[in-house]
Order: sequence, then structure tokens, then C-alpha cells
Amino acid sequence: LTIDTQGIIKSVNTYSVKKTGYKKEEITGKHFVEFVSEKDVKKTGKLLKVIFKNGKSIEDFVIHLKSRITGPFPVELNISPLYDDAGHVTLIQIIARDISERELFKENLEINSRKLEESNIQLELANASKSEFLANTTHELRTPLNSIIGFLKLIIDGMIPNKQEEREILNDAYNSAMHLLSIINNILDIAKIEAGKIETHPQKVNIIDLLNEVKNVTSIQAVMKNLSITFDMGSLSYPFVLADYEMLKQIFINVIGNSIKFTDKGKIEIKVLPETEGGFVIINITDTGIGFKEENIEKLFEKFKQADGSFTRKKGGTGLGLTISKSLIEMMKGEISLYSEGVGKGTKATIKISAYKKD
Repeated sequence: LTIDTQGIIKSVNTYSVKKTGYKKEEITGKHFVEFVSEKDVKKTGKLLKVIFKNGKSIEDFVIHLKSRITGPFPVELNISPLYDDAGHVTLIQIIARDISERELFKENLEINSRKLEESNIQLELANASKSEFLANTTHELRTPLNSIIGFLKLIIDGMIPNKQEEREILNDAYNSAMHLLSIINNILDIAKIEAGKIETHPQKVNIIDLLNEVKNVTSIQAVMKNLSITFDMGSLSYPFVLADYEMLKQIFINVIGNSIKFTDKGKIEIKVLPETEGGFVIINITDTGIGFKEENIEKLFEKFKQADGSFTRKKGGTGLGLTISKSLIEMMKGEISLYSEGVGKGTKATIKISAYKKD
């Protein structure tokens, strides 16, 4: 297109009309900046004044032009003054090259670069988490194993003076072996879950009977820490859920065991809500333990991560219990969530299990 020294458009070609959606008579006679996107009007006006004054050409100047068809679109301007025989600038020729595809490619390239950078950061964090996990797990495996070896060596070398002490030593060795087995089972469970090799066998399960069985296991752990633990079975008129019995039992043992592990004083309460909600039987597990910050909630369910690794190191274990529990409950179409008012204010775990439909 061409404009005069006042910026008024004198002529346009066919492509300008086609691209902008304006008729030729709507364009000619108007000031060029009327067809420039609002955000570029100021800099375009300054540019034209410079060209009018100095008579110099400008190349590759990027602005956005208006279009009734696409809305503002990017163009690259090459602007050249046209002179009369006396050497005076009479018109200015503007060639606007549509660079929409180039800008879109550039934008996508930047987006993909950012995504790649974020992926690399996440990969580095994941590798760091796995390295920390492996270091912690190696320590957790060695501790009970060293205890077992030490206890048995005392007996083999005849260092135990009487049967009573020997029995106590063997009992300690047995407890260490069971702890070691628990750690190994957790690691194997995660491996199976990731490989998709765990199958569920849903059946009609009486949740009250299952929790009574869990109670027998977890109450001993609580008593050993001088903690109060209560089971409120509620008054469900139909206390049946659709679940894999052994899998569901493992979930409750994991979650309640976690509450016991991270509670040094106070109590743990397990309550079955008296009514189903949205087709789920709901059980709350509340403790007076260490709690957590709200921003750390996602970490609690992530593999190889804990909200605070120092707590896990102090308390022992791999930190995989909640990860395993979340995976297992979701395989049974259930849900698990955690809530805490903050560090030192305890934790509330809510487990939802699909209610068994009455025959």
C-alpha cells in the first residue's frame, strides 16, 4: 500500500483487501494507524514521523494489523519513501508481510522449550527423590538385618547365660525379621503396582468384621507407644462393602499404622460414619500426631517422597505405605484423602469404599 506524507492511505493491493476483510474504499482515504492494532498505534505513529522527517527506509518492523476475518495478525513492515523529480518525499510505500505462521511456530517452539525444561527439572527432582529413597531404604534394610545377625551370633557363640535371656534375644530377632519382611513387602508391592501385576478380587465384605480384625493387629502397636486407640463402628444398617478383603485390610493396617508411627502422644480414633454417602461407606482415621502443611499434601501420596524426609528417617520405614494404600483403594474404585490443620495439629485420613448393593 502507499500513504501520503500525512499518513493517509492512497492505494492498496488486492491481498490487503482479502487479508483484512475491509473493502478497498473502506481503506483508502483513511489514516494508516486506523488499521493498526491498538497496542502498536503509538510506536507506528512515531515510526512514520521519523520516516517523513529523515526520508530513510525501514525494514523488518513488526506490528499487528487489524482484520475483520482473523482479528489482529502480525506483519513485518518494509517501508520506503518515494521521491518526486525535485527529490522531495511525496509518498511512502509500505510492504506488509504476513508472519502469522512464523510467529505461531516461534510461539510453539517457546512453549515446547519450556515444557522440555520443566520435564528435565521434574526428571532431576524424581531422580533425586529416588536416590534419597534408595539411601533411606538401604539403611532401613540394614538396621533390622544387622540386629538379626547380631542376636543370632550371640546365641551361636554361647554368650547368653540362661534360657530366659536367650528367649528374649530370639524374640527381638523375630521382631526385627518381621520388620524387615514388612519393608521388603512394601517395595515388592510398589513394583507390582507399577508393573500392573496386582489383581483385585472384589467380594461382599463386612466392614465391621474386617475392622475388628485390624483392631487386633493395630491395638498392640498403639499400646506399645502408650497411645489411646478407639474403634467406633457406628450403626450402619447394612455394613457391607464391595472390596478385596486382604487388600482392604492392608490399606487400613497401613493407614492406621502410619497414624501410630507419627503420633508420639495422644490418641488415634477410627470411626465408621453411620450413613453411606454417594454410594460409599466412609471411615475416618483421626490422630493427634505431627500433621503437615497444606502445600505438602500431594507429596504424601507420591512414590519416593515424603512431606519431610527427616520424620521418616526418625520413625523408620520406607514411606511407601500411603502410596501403596492410594493405589490399592483406587483399584477398588474407592478414595483416600488426608487433611491437617497444620504441623503439630494431627491428621485426618478419610477412606471411602464402594457400598455393596443389597440383593
